Amino acid sequence: MPAEIITKSSADVITDIFRTFGDESGTQVTRADIIRWINRSQMEIVMRNPEVGAALALTNSVARQADYDLLTSVPTVLTIQSVHYSNKPLKHMQFQEAEQFLMNLSESASVGMPEFWYERAGVVTLHPAPDADIPNGIKFYYNRRPADITSDSQLLSLSDHYYNSIVSFCLEQAYLLDENPTLAGAVAQKFEAGVAQMKERTEAQSDYYPFISSAEDY
Repeated sequence: MPAEIITKSSADVITDIFRTFGDESGTQVTRADIIRWINRSQMEIVMRNPEVGAALALTNSVARQADYDLLTSVPTVLTIQSVHYSNKPLKHMQFQEAEQFLMNLSESASVGMPEFWYERAGVVTLHPAPDADIPNGIKFYYNRRPADITSDSQLLSLSDHYYNSIVSFCLEQAYLLDENPTLAGAVAQKFEAGVAQMKERTEAQSDYYPFISSAEDY
């Protein structure tokens, strides 16, 4: 996937929005409005492309411990893409599928070499539970939630490849605020096309599991 080089800031977006919208004084559209829209746009992009913001977290494998609270150790996690145990990828199961499978197992089958994982309420469960203590034995491959922009001079969380899409999203909101559906629709199409194009370039061939499926401020 393209390298995630970040050089653009919220100040760049604000300048482009004011100049394109024609309200450089910030009378109708404020800096606070644009910062809020930047955060929404970044979340929307990441939700559509789980390869954005790829990251890795390690945790210790604890003998006979099946449950691992990922949200506590990695609060920025947005989607889990894969879980590895002792450098071996584990199969993912949906919670209901895993629950049905576990109902038919004996107690003796609950500890051993993990074969699959499932998630519920922020807790990742391995089955069987590990039978050994292994430092950093569990790997979580995930993509992280974009950091919130809180000032008008802060680097964006997404790479420069997505800058034009972020500007398009913010312009759409500005035109909607101005009750101009024609221009809003035009930049919305640019946003959709830009995100779709980047997704095609970065889309992985492996499955991923959506850890958090909704965004705030929508």
